[in-house]
Amino acid sequence: MALELGTFKIPRYVRSQSQGEFLDLVKRIGEEEDINIKVRVMPPKRVISFFKGGTFDGYFPALDMLNPMEVHKSSVFYYKKDFLFSLKGKTIKSLKNKKLCLTEGYPYEPKLISRNDITFYYASSDESCLEMVIRSRVDGFVCEGLTGVAAINKLKLKNIQAHEKAISSMPVYFAFKKNEKGKQMAKKFTRIIERMRKNGDLSKLFEPAKNSVKYYLKSYDPTNN
Repeated sequence: MALELGTFKIPRYVRSQSQGEFLDLVKRIGEEEDINIKVRVMPPKRVISFFKGGTFDGYFPALDMLNPMEVHKSSVFYYKKDFLFSLKGKTIKSLKNKKLCLTEGYPYEPKLISRNDITFYYASSDESCLEMVIRSRVDGFVCEGLTGVAAINKLKLKNIQAHEKAISSMPVYFAFKKNEKGKQMAKKFTRIIERMRKNGDLSKLFEPAKNSVKYYLKSYDPTNN
């Protein structure tokens, strides 16, 4: 059976149409379920538009807040956990009355961005947010753990810390059209994901990612909530 999926570039996880942990997972599912899967990488808004318009059978990584319509879902294979990054040594016990930088176009949990007791500033990139933290223009920067650490490393910063407790955690899955094919694909993807979760292969798949942020987030595990 043929299947066409859309996705978008994500540091480490989707580096190209064939490279990255998310693509490794897709490849394994295709092999074990005998599905001929074609993946196309494009900007997030185009992926959602193509999925809604019927070009794609499904897309990933999917979040409830991104879905343009009702979908069939696979089981969760990843949790998008956002963390607070601040100047090293800064104690932040509560986000109330704080000034936080967010990255434009990034899918933040609605409960966070709807808070009226936080002043939000938006920047065009993770790096720009970190520069605002360095200059003390904001108290902190909220970002997914892996991408936040990647931005720190890119700027070669030594005076930034990550706060261990996640600000939010959103389940990530494969989304498929609300039709019979989509229903069957969701079942097939779920079968392999759950098998990998049970035998430890899902955790092993993301082990390098966990190790890459261990200096900042010792207990980081994107496969468990």
